[in-house]
Amino acid sequence: MDTRKALKNKTILPFYNASQGICEYTIQKELSRGATCIVYDASYQNNSGNQKLVRIKECYPFALTILRRNDNTLVPSTSDRAQFEAYKQQMAQAFDLGNHLFSVSGLTNYTSNTVDIYELNNTLYVVTTYQEGETLSYQQFASLKDCVSIVKSTAKVIARIHEEGYLYLDLKPENIFTLTGTTEIVQLFDFDSLIPLSAFQNDTINQYKIAYTRGFSALELQMGNLKRISKKTDVYSIGAILFYLLFGRAPTAMDAAMDAQYAYQNTKYASKTFQDKMYDELTDFFHHTLASYHLDRYQDMTQVILKLETIEKLADTTIPYIHTTHSFYYPYMVGREQELAALDHWMQKPADPLLVVTGMGGIGKTALVQSYLAEHASQFDTILCLQFHHSLKVTLTDDQQFHINAISQNRNEDPDDYFLRKLAIAHELTHNQRVVLVIDNYEAIKGQTGLKELLALNWKILLITRNAFEKEHFPVLHIEAIASQEALYALFENNLRRTIDINEYTYVDNMIDHVQGHTLVLELIAKQIAHSYLTIEEASKLLKENGLMQMAPEKITYTKDWIAYDDSIQNIINRLFFLSKEHFNQQDILKSIAYFGTLGIDVHLFSDLYGLRTKDCFNDLVMEGWITIHNYHIRMHPVIIAAICSWPLTDSFEKKTMNILLALKEHLRQDPQSLSNLCEAFLQSARQEPSLTDKEPFHALLYEVTLALPRHREDDLLTNAIWLVNQPGHLSAQAMVKLYDMISETYEEKQQLDLAYTWIKKAEPMIQKTNDEHIKGLYEYLWVGYYDNLLDGAYDAYTAEEKKRRVLMDKHLDRAIRHMKKSTHSDGKLVLAEYLRCKANIFIRSRPKHKRYIRYLLDKVKKIIAQSHQQHTILGYSYALTEAWYYTYVEADIDKVYHYIHSAFDTGFSICENDLDLIDDIYRPCANILLECHQDDLAEKLLLDAIQLCANNEEILPYVRKEIELYTYLLDVYDIMQNDVLFSRTLQTILTIYEKYKDLGLKEPFQSI
Repeated sequence: MDTRKALKNKTILPFYNASQGICEYTIQKELSRGATCIVYDASYQNNSGNQKLVRIKECYPFALTILRRNDNTLVPSTSDRAQFEAYKQQMAQAFDLGNHLFSVSGLTNYTSNTVDIYELNNTLYVVTTYQEGETLSYQQFASLKDCVSIVKSTAKVIARIHEEGYLYLDLKPENIFTLTGTTEIVQLFDFDSLIPLSAFQNDTINQYKIAYTRGFSALELQMGNLKRISKKTDVYSIGAILFYLLFGRAPTAMDAAMDAQYAYQNTKYASKTFQDKMYDELTDFFHHTLASYHLDRYQDMTQVILKLETIEKLADTTIPYIHTTHSFYYPYMVGREQELAALDHWMQKPADPLLVVTGMGGIGKTALVQSYLAEHASQFDTILCLQFHHSLKVTLTDDQQFHINAISQNRNEDPDDYFLRKLAIAHELTHNQRVVLVIDNYEAIKGQTGLKELLALNWKILLITRNAFEKEHFPVLHIEAIASQEALYALFENNLRRTIDINEYTYVDNMIDHVQGHTLVLELIAKQIAHSYLTIEEASKLLKENGLMQMAPEKITYTKDWIAYDDSIQNIINRLFFLSKEHFNQQDILKSIAYFGTLGIDVHLFSDLYGLRTKDCFNDLVMEGWITIHNYHIRMHPVIIAAICSWPLTDSFEKKTMNILLALKEHLRQDPQSLSNLCEAFLQSARQEPSLTDKEPFHALLYEVTLALPRHREDDLLTNAIWLVNQPGHLSAQAMVKLYDMISETYEEKQQLDLAYTWIKKAEPMIQKTNDEHIKGLYEYLWVGYYDNLLDGAYDAYTAEEKKRRVLMDKHLDRAIRHMKKSTHSDGKLVLAEYLRCKANIFIRSRPKHKRYIRYLLDKVKKIIAQSHQQHTILGYSYALTEAWYYTYVEADIDKVYHYIHSAFDTGFSICENDLDLIDDIYRPCANILLECHQDDLAEKLLLDAIQLCANNEEILPYVRKEIELYTYLLDVYDIMQNDVLFSRTLQTILTIYEKYKDLGLKEPFQSI
């Protein structure tokens, strides 16, 4: 326990300099404690009368018994006096060394600037200059990259100290001072532990007191093995510092083993997505810094810094890179030698970028391609395997399937624009690389677009489809049933888990003939025989009885005994499953899995949703061939999905479905980004059963899914919302108003204001039936948004039509406020605050002379925000911008305009998810306000800063469009400034940008001029 008594705040230290002049320092607060000292923040008054901040280190060893008297004098015990004097002498020597290092080129900015050393209170005080920052800590950095950067900066300082002939030895977080706003510079401020390298070489080490801190010091230092202490000893400390920043603890002996594995999933950065290579490099770094044996570590800091630079680049989550797909090898790939050779031949032909792999469902197309890619993975830089969904553009813009790090669709970005932007980025990232793109379950849709742009990437593209393709368009590899009977026997035996007896070949031949060598069906039959204890003879009779010839989701025509039959492959699947021992419980599990479609589902998530106590059933289903599980993800073949979804609905499955729908709703609320597609797939399957869609859980999940839809999916949003409002009874009135709001707002954004009016009007009968003031207020606010769109910013209302619209908007806003004042809902006050802010905003823009009333409204909003702690929310920064408008139009006060703009910036930076939001919500309105305040230069600067944000995202279409838009605003600024030169230069810049990026689909600027 540390019993040292620090100097009290406001304590004055009168120091005497060499000429006996007095310099008084005032203690402000205790900053930190070390083994030999206490560090304070302090201040003094300079010759100009200004207060200057410094840091003061007081020699006050922890290990000694020292009493602080009332006059602040330190009095050591009799037994510790000599040692206390030694500590003071060591501090004096460290002061001299610190001054020397500060003067060394390359260390001036990286070592604390010691001003002077003084003797007072029977001890020594070292005064250093003040720097804004803090000592290194686990909680300090929000990103892994910043952690690596700060450790790299520390390693560079240690490297310079080594060059000066010293070892640091006691490097630890407490000795590293980080400066606010940068990871490029750190300062070391404790030099008591520095030992000259020469002391180890000429046996004078006994003259020095070696200090170390357990956990951050190498084994040879802790064991006192002086012969092994070298630059590699400091290498260990660098590794330990990074380890601490990642895991929040110092490394142990287990972490120092050469084969040590590190639980990166337990770091605070585990939720971030990094390249696999980053973890490999990080592990290699720890193995060569934390190694117990000194010779296993990096030889010097140069090697350490080079490795940290590599890790730093890989840890940068803002750098785009394509997440590759891991192909998996099918162990029983038999009888496909010709097809594999044909696939390999196509792969070696650069002139053919696309190959269509066709064949009926379940015949083995995907298995063939995946096995080839798994075996030849080392030949390619990137492999992408996607499931076709709706269209090529939708498939390629699905960020969950085709994931480019740090790239995602912006909130208001058109899907076609995002498709072009994403492909442009992918093309740049894969320049001079061998890339294979596989799109499974491809459908040749009439009017399909996007293939031309895809081919321009110069990738090798495989489309796996059941559709027939003409060979004159693209090369086609048609997969048929395996021709070799011997290969089919081998396939059957592999899944049967035994050899075929001599007297069973006839029955096996019959089954092969029945299914025409269909791979998937033969696998299922063999596995079902093994798990259901059927004989091969019994299985052969079963297939003969069902009349199955092939397996596919559609009916197939086949001929038997000169008679043509139409039958579905689902008959054989149903019949085989009917023979299973697991019966109804497994039927429900299979159908529940099938409802998630080709996306599949995580095995743990499904167990949670379904309420399984054990996962034994999955092992059975995998063995029987119904599902596959790869990397804990359950998948089911589309053919099987189609068949299982057609099974009759049972009461037990209906109950399970209701439970899953409710569970999905709760999971979706917690993680809408990851689970929205999964929920949509389940709902799409459930839609086929009317008895499921009329239940409350279906409505509840569909409502949550609709809320989670990105705004660019306008058609899906309207389809879901309109369906829900046309099925009243299951959702709350507040949810219904929200749906009407989404419908009307979507139509308003599409400039279909007549439809927006129609849907708001449709909600009126529901509102008339309710007595809930909150609901009535929400409804009235729908009209406010409608008339606001009609006005289009014309709050001053010059024309008669504009005046009429503003009167109606004011009327509905007043009603909304009146109702919301009576709300008893938990969020009623916050909604009221937004309505009052809206009213204040309208008055500021239309009737600025109503100063007292506007002030009253804003004060009410401010009070609610303060009471509800909403300062750092959208309401918070919207209020700040409204205040800025107030001090622009109503009560001109440029200082307050600056204050509220800064407040909006602070909040907006923590809320806005991307640079485009930051530009639209903060930079652009603030520039507008400053322009209205005649602060032309500041408005120009904000617009130029926003333009720089766009330039940082070069060749990303929405940013290019935004850049042009900002330059057009800049034209207005230069027009007001009457700067013809900058106006002309900006105009030319706009035209240059358009010429450069018009091939990406950029619209020509000034079309309306």
